[in-house]
Parts: sequence; C-alpha cells; structure tokens
Amino acid sequence: MSLAKLSNKVKKWLPLAKSKIKESASQLENTINNYDPNEVLPTRLITRLDKKLQSLPIHDYYLETLVNHIDDCIQKWIINQQNNYTKNCLVIKSNCVDNLHDILTYIFSHNYNFDEAELEIQYEVFCLDIISKTRQDRFNFLQEKILEIQQQSEKKIIVIPDLSYYFARSIEGLEILEKLLKLIDKDENKFWIIGCNHWLWLFLVKIYRWDAYIENAWDLPLLSQENLRDILLPVLGLVEFDWNDLRKFLVELPNQNQDDNNVMSQLQAKYFENLANLSQGCLNIASQLCFNSLRYVKNEETGLSRLKINNPQFPDLPSITQSDRYLLFCIGLHNHLNKLDLADILGDDPIYITSQIECLINLKLIHFLDYQNIAINPLFYPKLSQDLKDNHFLV
Repeated sequence: MSLAKLSNKVKKWLPLAKSKIKESASQLENTINNYDPNEVLPTRLITRLDKKLQSLPIHDYYLETLVNHIDDCIQKWIINQQNNYTKNCLVIKSNCVDNLHDILTYIFSHNYNFDEAELEIQYEVFCLDIISKTRQDRFNFLQEKILEIQQQSEKKIIVIPDLSYYFARSIEGLEILEKLLKLIDKDENKFWIIGCNHWLWLFLVKIYRWDAYIENAWDLPLLSQENLRDILLPVLGLVEFDWNDLRKFLVELPNQNQDDNNVMSQLQAKYFENLANLSQGCLNIASQLCFNSLRYVKNEETGLSRLKINNPQFPDLPSITQSDRYLLFCIGLHNHLNKLDLADILGDDPIYITSQIECLINLKLIHFLDYQNIAINPLFYPKLSQDLKDNHFLV
C-alpha cells in the first residue's frame, strides 16, 4: 500500500475512532454511575466457574437425542439408497454461541450408541486437531478433502462438526462451499453430517439456496430446565450463596411452614424455569445468565460482602452503529475470528478496526475465546440477533 493511500485511510479512521471511543466512554460512564462496583463478580471467579462448566461431560440429552436422529437419517439412506433416495445430508443447526463442534466431534469419536450396520461403514470426521487453526489452512484442508472424496467410490459417512470453521465471506470461501455443495448433490454414496450455525445457514440459503439441495436441516435440541439444573448446579456448588435471596422475585412465596429442603427445591425450580425460558434452551446463554445473576452485596454495618443470587435477566443491548452490526454479523457468521481474518473479510487494515473491536469488547458484546479469537458474547446473543433481524442483516 502506498504512503498516500495509508494516509487517507488513517484520516478516515481517526474521526471514526474518536467517535467510537467517546460513545463507548459515555456508555461505560453511565454503567458505572448506575452500578455498584462492589457487586461485580470478580473475573477470576467467573473464570473458575467457566472452567468447571467446560470440564463437565456433554449432557446425555444432547447425545441421545442427536444420535437417535442421526441414526434414523442414516438408516433411511442405507435402506433406501437403491430406491433413488437422495437425502444424503443432514445439517444440524445451532446458535453461533453453542458448542456444536464439540458435541458432534464427541459423538463420532466415541462411536456413541450407533447401530452396528452404521459402524461397518467407514466414516471420517473433519477434526481441527489435525490441522493448523488458521483459516487459510482450513480452506486448504477442505479443498484437499473435496478432491480426495471425489476420487472415492465406496460408501462413507463424512462429518463436518462446524462448517463455519472452514468458511470465509470472501470469493475464495464462497467458491469452496459451492464445490462442497456440488459434491454433496452429486455423490449419493456419501452421507454428510454438517454442523452449521443459524446465521451461516440463512446466508447459505440466501446465496446458494442450500435448502433446495439439503432437505434435512434440524435444530440442536433445546435443554429443559431439568437439564440445565443438572448441568449448572454442580458449577454453582463452587460458590456459597443463599437460595432464599430469590424469594422476593416470586409472585407466590413458598409456605413458611414447609421443610427447608422443599422450599429450596421450589426456589431452584423457579430459577431454572426462568433460565430455560430466557436462554431458549441454549447452554452457553443459560450459563452466562446464571453467572451474571450472582452479585456481591456489601453489609453496611459490618463492611463485609456476601454473594447473592438474583433472578436471571439479560442486560440491555448497548447502542450500536450499522458498522458495528456488520462487524458483529461477520464474527457470528464465522463463529469466531481473529483480528487479521476479520480485517481481511471486511477489506480493511487491522489498524482500522482495532478501536472498533476494543469498544465492542468494552461494551461486552464480544469477548476473546483465547489469546486471539473473538466471538459473540452469549449474554447478548438473543437481543443482538433480534437487532440484526430488525436491521435486515438476518433475512
């Protein structure tokens, strides 16, 4: 890039950066003025809760429900293949903040309760453990796999746990997915199981009419309040609080004469019912709502703080611009992105989007999954999705 072009980019970037920093600072100031910093849950405690959550096994409801549906689709393909049965692909959709990749990878790496006839068919899982995590390497990997599979004539089950890992909203990225779709449509000796987030599926339907080629598109099953209770209670066991703090949020209070255990069960049931309704059965949204409902409250007399649980609720969505929406949409579309890949997809220099990313991190709309990859914060996913629909990003 010439010095003149770089100078022009910087001139355009500076006013935007100043505007975004000013807007973010104003919103942060309002938050601070209306919020007691003593109540904020320490980052180290949230990290501890998150680590405990990630260490838990994948819930049986996910495994059993998915395996039953996958098994049913594969059986129909095996039995009816000679009768021109063309449904040789199952797409499993989920939110871009779900852990669909881990769930599907686990199912197929453990041969989880599959029918014996299916186990006799060779299957292959596209696993990120065997390739570099750069998006360009993923493109190369997918292209090589497409060429390799084109040369194979035997029956095979192929699993792509999360298609967004091999996608970029670029000419190259779209060309690769077009080749993949043609391969799926052409080769009936292969059965494909593809994980795909809702935003990417809508994009593929709009651009390439994937729904015209793939009739089996199924949503990741929703967790019930009982499922969420089973998962999150062991995590909440790491901290001490009193479930009775929830009494003030209930319309009908438990009978004072009831056994304490019965009262606690009622309070927990109502809490997890609210959590399931708000999160729409998504574990990562529910877990962040749960952690966000914990607050430290200071006793004015003793000066000591104790942990208190509140009714779960979503924070308000901060004010964002169309430029913010486009950036957030791109991140969700790809599940996660590092700064360099994001800048490349947006067609900007990394320096141009750095301040915008930092502002959105400060507003907690996005967060770092690791030292480089950025993702949508599950706590804002439902309201952000609705905002993107209202502004015609998700159609």
